[in-house]
Amino acid sequence: MILTRSPYYLTIPWIDPVSEEVCTKYILEIYIWDGLKSVPPSVTYEIENKNPLLRTGNSKVNISNYINDILNVSLESDVTTNVIDSNSAVWVKTQVIYYIADVAQTAQFVTTDLAVKGYGYGIEGENTTIPANDVLSSTTSSNISINSNFTLPIKVSETLTTDVTVISYPDNTLNYSVTLSASTDSAELIKNIFVKCSEIGNDTSIQIKKDTVLVSELVIKEELKYTPIDIYFINKFGQLYCLTFFKKIINNLSVNNESFESSIGQPINGQHQFENFNTNGKTDFKVESGFLKESNNENFKQLFLSDKVWNFNGTTFIPLNLKSKSIEYKTKLNDKLVNYELNFEYAFSELNNI
Repeated sequence: MILTRSPYYLTIPWIDPVSEEVCTKYILEIYIWDGLKSVPPSVTYEIENKNPLLRTGNSKVNISNYINDILNVSLESDVTTNVIDSNSAVWVKTQVIYYIADVAQTAQFVTTDLAVKGYGYGIEGENTTIPANDVLSSTTSSNISINSNFTLPIKVSETLTTDVTVISYPDNTLNYSVTLSASTDSAELIKNIFVKCSEIGNDTSIQIKKDTVLVSELVIKEELKYTPIDIYFINKFGQLYCLTFFKKIINNLSVNNESFESSIGQPINGQHQFENFNTNGKTDFKVESGFLKESNNENFKQLFLSDKVWNFNGTTFIPLNLKSKSIEYKTKLNDKLVNYELNFEYAFSELNNI
């Protein structure tokens, strides 16, 4: 799979592998589309690389930026526990047309792969991809509230069915299972396992299994004083993921405006000598995570690296920007308890002016 927020390099030799001759140039054709894998469109981009010095060896082309122009992440949710399409991937087909003595040859190095708006870390090297188990998450345990809406993204197979179960414990009040069909449709290949936590009754945990293997455990944390909120962000694998913040929220409104001096009348008559105009404001808030497992440090890292953040209130994705610009990771060894306070701002003005 191609993770497009990091470079994805194609290594292309200057020697045509069929004729074994050095090319005078080649054209890399890139096809990008959503839908069925077997139905590519006409060429989306053509990249021409000339070889006037008849070099041998290899050239490298980064195709990520071309894909990012087209790729988006969709905001998907449901009103009940369900497995839904993420609509967050596209197909990318590439092929190389060699020119020998200015004559086009048969297409070589033809490949088709799925692309998402994810990334690899600098230390991971080139062309990093998703985990082998096709679970698009970096942690296997999360604290959630009884009113949380949790999403676990997975990739399903193009050839085999995939079994998913979501069961609450100890009483199995929530007992959801589904068999997902194999698919080659880009909209269907990545699924969000959407969990409506309020459906568990008095149970205290939820287990999510993929093909009978436990891939995520959700632990219900009771919060009596504050109202927990779910913060969604685009994770490392280009998918919606959720962190629940349990503790106090402090809201703040910042107002900006312009002013001018008026001479329309006397203050004694209620007239403003100095008048404001273009008044608007933005709201930000500080929120504490509550105590977490140390493994959640990875999720906070990905939250900070995300371009897009939302508060999901069960019906609406409310756009946010993370104002905090750094995080000092906490550990059980150094800090005993892991708790973070972050600062977010709503990504819109209080007065609608668009």
